[in-house]
Amino acid sequence: MRNFKRTIFALGAGVWVMVMFSCSPEYIPNMVNSPMFKEKGEIQGNLAAGVSGTDVQLAYALGEHVALMANGSFYDETSDTTDDFHHHTLYELGGDR
Repeated sequence: MRNFKRTIFALGAGVWVMVMFSCSPEYIPNMVNSPMFKEKGEIQGNLAAGVSGTDVQLAYALGEHVALMANGSFYDETSDTTDDFHHHTLYELGGDR
């Protein structure tokens, strides 16, 4: 029973150390770009700004069943305590047929 208590204590201390000293990643979602084109030459563009940054989206129908799209998500905020408090940049390029 004594070894069991030591094992539980060691596991609890290990979890505490990992939680207190691990890095804290953030999940910053970007908007979904899902153009619904019907014919060649259609263009879709979106610009959105919010608490998670700015999202830019552009899509163009090359043909009836072929399209290109590009997305970007940007945010840059600094604070008095660090030089890089919150910074993210995301670029995406895709096609659809």
